[in-house]
Amino acid sequence: MFDNGDTHSPPESRAVEYRLDTLAMTATMVWQYRHNPPLLAAFLGSARRLADGHTLVGFGACRAW
Repeated sequence: MFDNGDTHSPPESRAVEYRLDTLAMTATMVWQYRHNPPLLAAFLGSARRLADGHTLVGFGACRAW
């Protein structure tokens, strides 16, 4: 999923994947991608897993820190 990160301190957008356990009602982060330098895309972002296993991350309107 795409986390726009506007409530993070400092604000930073990222792509993140969670493993959900619906019986225990828990979510565990298993992967994330953070741009270097950090970017903030407060809106218009996306993350998509491709058929070959790679992930395409789109940072929309953003600014670097």
